[in-house]
Amino acid sequence: MHCARRLPPLHSSPSDSPTRQLYRTLEMRLLDVNTLKLHTFYGDAIPRYAILSHNWLQDDEEITFQQIQDPDTCRHKQGFRKIELLCEQAQRDDWRYAWIDTACIDKTNSSELSEAINSMFAWYRRAEVCYAYLADISDDAHKSYWNSRWWTRAWYATLKIEEYIDCRLNVGTFA
Repeated sequence: MHCARRLPPLHSSPSDSPTRQLYRTLEMRLLDVNTLKLHTFYGDAIPRYAILSHNWLQDDEEITFQQIQDPDTCRHKQGFRKIELLCEQAQRDDWRYAWIDTACIDKTNSSELSEAINSMFAWYRRAEVCYAYLADISDDAHKSYWNSRWWTRAWYATLKIEEYIDCRLNVGTFA
């Protein structure tokens, strides 16, 4: 049940195509779902990964790039739960790496933040699977599912998504 919207395979693109040029220039930091360590990859060496679409919490509750360097210091924050669930689901689905904007982008570095904003659509498209974190719905997901704040995001319209919520109920796959 892996869903994806991917860029065309690299081998099917001519060497001077925009797709190949985009792949060559991408730089991406990914979270190892087993160790919670961040790794930086470039161009063709970017491995397959899962990505998380979510609504941000209050700034002091999200896990930042700096904080994920020492996960034990931020496990008490609400945002850590998102990372835990992302990693647990990615492990179940046999992905080694995952991406979440709050922890994988150093937002204190203005040039990195600018580059990340410009690369984000490509990162979402290249992901093998996109999970949606719907923290604001109840255990009775079928009654509140469509009321989630997540649906106000523009990204969902461009993706095929596997949704999961904080209570770990797998709601299904939507195109």
